[in-house]
Amino acid sequence: KPPWSLAEVKRACSNAAKPTVANELVRMPWGIHLTEREQPKPQDADPGDDGDEVDLKLKPQVQDTPPQVNVINEVLHALAHVKDERRLFVKGGEIVSVIEGKIAKHTEATLQTLITDVVDLYVMKMPTAKEEAGAVPKRIAVHPKPWLARAIIQHLTMPGLAKLDGVVSAPILRPDGSVLSTAGYDEQTRLFYHAAEEYPSLPALSVDSARAARERLEDLFAEMPWQNDKIGKAVALSGILSLLARATLDRVPAHAASGNAIGTGKTKVPEIATMIALGQKETSSWAAEDVELRKLITSKVDTGARYILFDDVPGYQAFTGGAINRLLTATTWSDRLLGSNDLCSSEGQVHGLTVFVTGVNLNIKSDVIRRTICAFMNSEHEAPWLRTGFKYPDLDAFVADNRKPILVDGLTILAAYFAAGKPKQEVVRLGSFEQWSDLVASSLVW
Repeated sequence: KPPWSLAEVKRACSNAAKPTVANELVRMPWGIHLTEREQPKPQDADPGDDGDEVDLKLKPQVQDTPPQVNVINEVLHALAHVKDERRLFVKGGEIVSVIEGKIAKHTEATLQTLITDVVDLYVMKMPTAKEEAGAVPKRIAVHPKPWLARAIIQHLTMPGLAKLDGVVSAPILRPDGSVLSTAGYDEQTRLFYHAAEEYPSLPALSVDSARAARERLEDLFAEMPWQNDKIGKAVALSGILSLLARATLDRVPAHAASGNAIGTGKTKVPEIATMIALGQKETSSWAAEDVELRKLITSKVDTGARYILFDDVPGYQAFTGGAINRLLTATTWSDRLLGSNDLCSSEGQVHGLTVFVTGVNLNIKSDVIRRTICAFMNSEHEAPWLRTGFKYPDLDAFVADNRKPILVDGLTILAAYFAAGKPKQEVVRLGSFEQWSDLVASSLVW
């Protein structure tokens, strides 16, 4: 009786490969056969294997006969054990794959093609009365019918498929304090690490290495016209660390940069943070209407984005509203996708968005005030955008060229704080953002 060990399965498969009428009709406990052309040899069996991660390079066979629920479960079982680039995940109740570092949703057509690639579907043709005596049943290959792909896409539980929160292309902090540096899917963070490049290892973790890393990060923002230099740099570094530690946090406060004039460099602060942590910079326009804002947020959640940057929010428009309040304090997000009745939901998972906002004389109002940390810039120049003589004349280019060691500096602060046992700091714990206060804010104070 199941569950069977891998060795038992292999022995049963080897016996079932013998071309007799009885063995042709043998079904495994989950209804999967192995093709006769690819049978494993008896010596392949290893009693010590558990069978979960071993790739035998065998294409399972599924008999396409009623009841349909058995066919659906057998095909799902086969699809769930694909561990290569064709691997399937569940995100927001939908079946997706990660293709070249991007999340791609499966349609009935793409899933039907994948089933053909992964599973051999067949029906049994029994001998007719006119055929000669001793004729044996024949397996006839069939293509998956449209109802099969549709039934799998609409399956309520999708057993065996891992839940996916998003894709990252650089190392991040894991909830246990370690660094995600192995390419592929990570069960602890439910993120897929698309490792396009290699990153240097972290240095020896100590308070000294963490402080040295902090000084190097602060140097990037040293020439910003901060109203309060200490607070400005702290908010800037918090943006970097929040992105790197986002998978360990339930909520993160909004990070705001407000300037007294245009050209002060307020947008540069969050852009540098996203370039370091994620290798990208992308801005979005603020939507004063809640309906429009919900559409924007929903599209970000649906694509697995890791942040949203509202750039240049006009001072006459308040940075507030039910949608932004909900995004900052709720750990999940559900709403209708634009132009359809389909529901986008993070399915009980942390939605993973970090919010940044910039503007001239930002007008942060109502409940969003307590959900936001803000750095103020106050330039005394009539035309701040014409300033010269910077240490880093092209800060974007410098960060792009030195991104790897800069990112390692951010991870060093977080990992060293973990390695030290996360010693308690004199930090005011923000309501609703206790995890962020205990990790990001405390590590910077430490």
